[in-house]
Amino acid sequence: MPIVEGPGDVKAIPVLLRKILWDYLNCYYIGVGFPKNAGGRGGLDKTGGIERFITYASITPDCEAILVLVDSDEDCALDWVKRACDRCRAIGLSVPIAVVCAVREYEAWFLASLDSIRGTGKLADDIQFLGNPESTGGAKEWFTQQMPPGSAYKETSDQASYSSQIDVPLAMNNSRSFKRLCHAVEELQSAMDSGSSGITPF
Repeated sequence: MPIVEGPGDVKAIPVLLRKILWDYLNCYYIGVGFPKNAGGRGGLDKTGGIERFITYASITPDCEAILVLVDSDEDCALDWVKRACDRCRAIGLSVPIAVVCAVREYEAWFLASLDSIRGTGKLADDIQFLGNPESTGGAKEWFTQQMPPGSAYKETSDQASYSSQIDVPLAMNNSRSFKRLCHAVEELQSAMDSGSSGITPF
């Protein structure tokens, strides 16, 4: 059961998680629940926020694991994840929980897999990105700049479409936080298979 930041994530995360389960883990028997929308990271950061959302997710029918996924924006992803894990642990739920923070923003993962995304929708098939996807902010704006005049990147329409085109091994190779996402899904799969619980990565 994913817990995410906004409406674009609600559409995109199930697409991406299925790609990871199928393409990376060759796992076809685990379903992805409809994400819980926290209405921004602030909805999780506020007092009682993340606790309320993981509790809500845990009582959803057929919930066997929970994935919390947010953008780090300008904050340290590691620090945010550690705080989130500590707060989740204090609740003492019996389902496994993984917390993942995309360094900078979710769209940085598209930059990490640009070879498989270029040519999608309004993107030309010869666009190039030079640099480290996780050290460059403004990925949304960058994608807008690659589109024809008058067009703009929109999370609610483009995020799911680009997610469906991600090359999982390529993105893992170019983005440490995407690699962490894949490992988090693998950890949840292992926990579900063994009937264990716990909170990762801390």
